[in-house]
Amino acid sequence: LRERLKVAEAFAKAKKESKILDWVPYDKQWDYLNCDSRYKALTAANQVGKTTSGMFEEAAHLTGIYHKDWKGKRYDRPVDVWIVGETSERVRDTLQEKLFGPIGQWGTGFIPKDCIDMDKMIKKGNPPGCINKAWIKHSSGGYSTVQFFSFDQGRESFQGSTIDRVYFDEQAPQAIVNECKIRLLVKRGTMVFTFTPVINDDPVYEWIMESNLVKKFAISMDDCPFLTEEMIEEILDGFPEDERMARRTGVAMKGSRIIYKAKPEDY
Repeated sequence: LRERLKVAEAFAKAKKESKILDWVPYDKQWDYLNCDSRYKALTAANQVGKTTSGMFEEAAHLTGIYHKDWKGKRYDRPVDVWIVGETSERVRDTLQEKLFGPIGQWGTGFIPKDCIDMDKMIKKGNPPGCINKAWIKHSSGGYSTVQFFSFDQGRESFQGSTIDRVYFDEQAPQAIVNECKIRLLVKRGTMVFTFTPVINDDPVYEWIMESNLVKKFAISMDDCPFLTEEMIEEILDGFPEDERMARRTGVAMKGSRIIYKAKPEDY
């Protein structure tokens, strides 16, 4: 019994540290993941798994571990990736946690523990528990790098580097987006966005929606297989009507409560 218990515990530990092998996207998430455009955006409702989709993709590129049904962009070499969010705390508690797991449980996110070079990991002193940069073993040999940034660091923090990919979570300032475009130029790198568009008259959102270079996807709460109508109404209770629509459909409202540019079903 003791031997069987050891085997069961070892199996449970291995499963916990290889999440990328077990997570299964639903159809709308696959539509986004299987797109290999240099620029793409998932403008999605709240609580539908948009950030999870984004981190699943970045983990796949960092490690070279792709789902058997993957039809999107692939890298047969290590990559350099920037992950960018609103504040250091939000980056730590959402993006970093989805990739690496909670603080003190590294390897329980989408990046398997045996892919993380724990000795080379660089952490920030403040706020505590934040990773600055990490080296990730790629299946082709060699190491990818992932570095975390926040909007409040300012445009200057994004200067000087050459990278393969940049991922933006939530609506990013235009100056930072433009600076990151330059960082992608040499490698013809990829820029991706996942966010719920609740800010009116946002220039980055307008560029995303108007540009023919950006492949656009939307996921509404009604598309999400694990949200019922009762749950949706409970989540949105008390929000103003225009914000309710943005948070439910993933399509921004603009000006005098008119849906911006198009109906959600057009994307």
